Amino acid sequence: MAAEKRSRGYITRSKVSPPELPSFFVSRARIVARFQSPRRGRLVKLSAPAGFGKTLAMAQLAQCCRDEGLAVLWLSLDSADNDISRFLQTFLAAIRELPGDGGPVIEHDSNASIADGIMAFFDALTRPIAVFMDGFDSLENNTVRDLVVRGIESVPKGSVVVIGTRVEPEWGMSGFRANAQLTEIGVNALRFSREEVSQLLHDKLGTQWGTEHLDALHLQTEGWPTALWFAWLAISDGRDVNEVLKDISGGGPTLERFIADEVLAMASAEVRTFLLQTSPVDDIDRDIARELSPGADVTSCLAESERLNLMLRYYDGGEQVFRLNSLLRDSLYTRFRQTASAEVVAEAHSRACDYFIRRGRYAPAIRQAISAGRYDTATVLLREQLYPLLARGRMRFLAEVFEQLAAAGELNDSLHVVLHAWCVNFTQGPSVAYDMISSLDDRGMGEEARDSLLALRPMILAMQDQVAEAEAASRAALDQITGRYPYASAMLYQVNCQTNIILGHHDAARKAVNLARDAAVNGSGAFGIVLAESAEVMLDMMSGRLLQAATRVQIAEEGFRKSRMHPGHGIAISSVFHAEALYESGKLAEARALLERNISMMRDIGPPDALITAHTLMSRLAHRAGEFDTALEILTQLEADGFRLKLPRVIASAKLELANLRIQLEDYPGAAAKLEEAQQVYDWSDSERQWWVANDTLYPALINARLLLRRGRAAVAIADLKEELKGAERSGRERRVLKLRILLAEAQFLTGEKRAALRTMLRAVRFAIREGFISTFQEEGAIANSLYSEAQKSLEEELGSVEVDELPAGPASPYINHMGEKFTPKELAVLQHLAKGLSNAQMAAAMFVSESTVRSHLRSINVKLKAKNRTQALVMARELGIVS
Repeated sequence: MAAEKRSRGYITRSKVSPPELPSFFVSRARIVARFQSPRRGRLVKLSAPAGFGKTLAMAQLAQCCRDEGLAVLWLSLDSADNDISRFLQTFLAAIRELPGDGGPVIEHDSNASIADGIMAFFDALTRPIAVFMDGFDSLENNTVRDLVVRGIESVPKGSVVVIGTRVEPEWGMSGFRANAQLTEIGVNALRFSREEVSQLLHDKLGTQWGTEHLDALHLQTEGWPTALWFAWLAISDGRDVNEVLKDISGGGPTLERFIADEVLAMASAEVRTFLLQTSPVDDIDRDIARELSPGADVTSCLAESERLNLMLRYYDGGEQVFRLNSLLRDSLYTRFRQTASAEVVAEAHSRACDYFIRRGRYAPAIRQAISAGRYDTATVLLREQLYPLLARGRMRFLAEVFEQLAAAGELNDSLHVVLHAWCVNFTQGPSVAYDMISSLDDRGMGEEARDSLLALRPMILAMQDQVAEAEAASRAALDQITGRYPYASAMLYQVNCQTNIILGHHDAARKAVNLARDAAVNGSGAFGIVLAESAEVMLDMMSGRLLQAATRVQIAEEGFRKSRMHPGHGIAISSVFHAEALYESGKLAEARALLERNISMMRDIGPPDALITAHTLMSRLAHRAGEFDTALEILTQLEADGFRLKLPRVIASAKLELANLRIQLEDYPGAAAKLEEAQQVYDWSDSERQWWVANDTLYPALINARLLLRRGRAAVAIADLKEELKGAERSGRERRVLKLRILLAEAQFLTGEKRAALRTMLRAVRFAIREGFISTFQEEGAIANSLYSEAQKSLEEELGSVEVDELPAGPASPYINHMGEKFTPKELAVLQHLAKGLSNAQMAAAMFVSESTVRSHLRSINVKLKAKNRTQALVMARELGIVS
C-alpha cells in the first residue's frame, strides 16, 4: 500500500476525474453520434489545436459511456507524466477512483510492481471499460507513450480508449488505422457549427441575435470554442455585440489581452488579485493559497472563482483542490510577471518552494526554487535528493533541472555537470552526452565527480557500440577510480563486464561481475546486483545455458522487487533478457507480456543489444500471432531508433529481421534486398569474434543461408553452414551452434542426404531437450519441424525408459495443418484476421493487398480444408488448432 500513500502526495483528483460540464456547455450531438457509431474503433482520437474544446467533448463522451454502463477511467496528463514513475502513479490513482474495491493491491513501491498490478487489474476485468486520456500530446517520453500504445492494444474486448491531443501522434497509430480500429475526430468535427453557435447564444443567454450577427460571429471565430466561450462571457456581462465582434476579429486587444480585460473583468478586484498571486502554481489548495495570497479571504475568492467558471474544483483525499484553465493560468502568470516587481514574483515562487518542502514534495520544490532564483536552495535540495532520484529513474526531470541551472549560469558544481551528462545520456542519447563531456578535464575535480566521469566515459562509448574503446577506457578507469561512490563504481564494473563479454574475454567479464556485486552490497543495492546478473545472463544465453540464464534472472529480479527500490532501466534490461529466455523455452504469452511492459523503456537509451532483442522478439511474436502489420511497424520503429541514436548496428539488425520477415512471407527478392542493405549499413566482419547477444543468431551469413534454403539453393548453402558451424563450435557459442545445425539438417534433407539430416537434427534435439529450447525450431520451416519430430521419436526409442511426456512435444509448425496441407504465411494471416471478424476490405488494408487477393487466399483455404464457405473454414481451422 506504500504506492497508494505516495501517490496521494502529488496526484490530485483533477488528474483522474473528468471536469463537470459548465453552464455554458452546448451538447455536441454530432460528436456523440460519431462516437456511438457501430463502426467505432477501440481507439478514438480527438485531435485539434488548443482551445477546440477537446476536454469538454471528452467529458460528454465519458458521460455517454457511463449511460451505457461502462466504467470510466480518466487521466488528465501533463508534462510531469513523462516521468515513468509519475505516469504509473497517475494511472494507479485513476484506477482507484473507479467504483469497487479500490483497485489492485500493490505489494512493492516500485515501477515494476505498479505496472504488474495495473496489468493484473485489466486481465481480471470481466466487462468492457472506457479509458480517457486528456492532454495526450504532453507525452514526449518514448517510454511512456509506447506503454500507452501497448496498453491500448490490451484493453478487454468491447472497451474503448479515448485520447485528446493537440498534435497528430503518428507513432503507434498506423496499426490501429490499418485494422480499422481508429475513429478520428478532428478540427472540423470539433468546430461549433452555426446552429451550435445559435444554440449557445439563444438557449444559454436568451439573446435573439440577428442572422447577420450570428453569421459574423461564426465566421470570425471559425467555430473556435474558446473564442466563443470568451464571447459568451463578454456578452453575458452586457457588452455590446458589435464591440465583442470587433475584439474577436482582431481590431481590439489580442486574445491574451481579451482574457485579461474581459474574463477577469467579471471578477471582483480581490479575486483578480488573488488569481494573479496564485498563478505561479498549477493546483491550488487552501493552504498554498494562503501562502501566496496572505491578505485574501481565500474561501470567498475560491467560491467566486468557481461560480464564474474560472476555476474547477476537485477533491484530493477529501481536500478541495482548484485548478485554472491552462490558457487562463498562462495568461494570468504572464500578467503577474508584467505587473508585479521581480522581487514580488520571486517571493511567490519562494513561498511555494517552502510549502512543497514542508509537504515533502521535493521535485516541485526544486522547480519553484529555480523560478525564485534561490539557486542555493535548489542545489542543496538537488544534492540531497540526487541519488534517490537517480535510483528512481527520474533522469528526464533531472536533465530539465540541470538545463535550467546551466541556463542561469548556476551549474558550477563539477559533479552536477557530470551527472547532467549522465541524465542526457539516458534521455537524449550517448552522442549528445559525449559532446557535453568531451572537453571536460578531470584534473582538479572532486573525487565524487571524477569517479562519475571515469564511469561515464566508457559507458557512452559502449552505448555507441565502440566496444574495444569502451573496454580500454573502463580498464584504465578501474585503476583510477576511488571506489568510494557505489553508483559510479557499479556502473563502471557493469561497462567493463559487458564489453569483455562482447570481446570474448569471459574470465575478465566474470571478475567484473563479482566486483559489481560487491559494489551493490556496499551501497548501490539490488539495482547494481540486477545489472551484474544481467551481464551473466547474456553470457549464459550465448553459451546455450538457457535454464541457468532463466534461473539467474528470476532470482535477480525477485531480489530487486524485495528491495522496494524503483526499477529504472536496469530492471527493464534484465526483463528483456528474461523475456528472451521465456521465448526460447516456448512460453510465448509470458514473454510477450513481459516485453510489452518493458520494451518502450529501451527506446530512449538503448543499450543496443537490449533495444535490438526487445524489438526483434516482439516482431516475431506479433508475426506468429498473424499480426504482420504490427510486426512490420515494430521493426520500422527499431530502424528509426537506430538512426536517431546514431547506432549503425541497430539499423542493420532491423533490416536483417525485416529480411527474416520477408522470407516468412515468401517475398524472397524483398528479403535479399533487405539483407544487402544490412550489409551496407554495418561492417559485420567481426561478427564471428564479437559476442553480441542480440546478433548471436541474427547476422548476415545465417540469414543468407536461410534465404538460399527457401529459394531452393540448398546445395550452395551447405558449405557456408558447415563453415559457420565449425567457427561457432570452436568458440563455444552453443545457441548459434543449435540454430546452424537446424538449418544444416534442412539443407541436407533438401539435397537428398536424409540420413545425415536426421543425424544432424538428432544432435540439435539432444541439446535442445537438455536446455529447454523450443522456439528456435518453431521459427524454421516445415522440413525442419518434420525432422524435429523424427529425431524426437528416435531419441525416445534410444532412451527407452524415459517417459514420453518427459520430453518436450515437437514444435507445432505455424505453416502445416493437421491434415498435412501446407498453408502459406499469407493464408495463415487471412485465417487470423478472419478469426478476429475482419471483413475482406479490412483484411486487405491490414495486409496491404487488394480485396481480390484476399478472396483468392480464402478460396485456397476452402480447398485445403474442404470447406464450403468462410464460416465453415474458420470452424475447421479452430478445431485443428490453426487459430484460436
